[in-house]
Amino acid sequence: MIISEMTAQECRMHLAASRVGRLACVSDGLPYVVPISFVYENGHIYSFSLIGQKVWAMRGNPQVCFEVDEIRSPRSWWSVVAFGRYEELSEAGPRQNERDHAWSLLQKARPNWWEPGSETPHSEDKVASPPHLFFRINIEKITGRRAVV
Repeated sequence: MIISEMTAQECRMHLAASRVGRLACVSDGLPYVVPISFVYENGHIYSFSLIGQKVWAMRGNPQVCFEVDEIRSPRSWWSVVAFGRYEELSEAGPRQNERDHAWSLLQKARPNWWEPGSETPHSEDKVASPPHLFFRINIEKITGRRAVV
């Protein structure tokens, strides 16, 4: 087995071909990692979420880490790690065009892309649906490794 570094271009190709990754942030001083559906385009990871723990964490500290991988076997795999900055894409104002673009990208990539991000754990006292938002991660650094036989 040979483990090698991937180029930034190879890392971006893997991001563009993937649809689910793991988003890491810091919540109340502790690491917090969650899987998210996403689309990658031109140095940005676009996604959608209800407002909850990960959004509150990223609002408090916008520096995040994002990971995607594929493991075919213990000796054949790749992994990409991107470091970047969280940015909310609001429905109005200067970020509305980016929000609309995020919606368009997610819609093209996977019909019903919004379903996992629009669900919350069941609660008897839930009165109304919580608000949701679109966001992007502006990638500042990207790295990757792969193993081949």
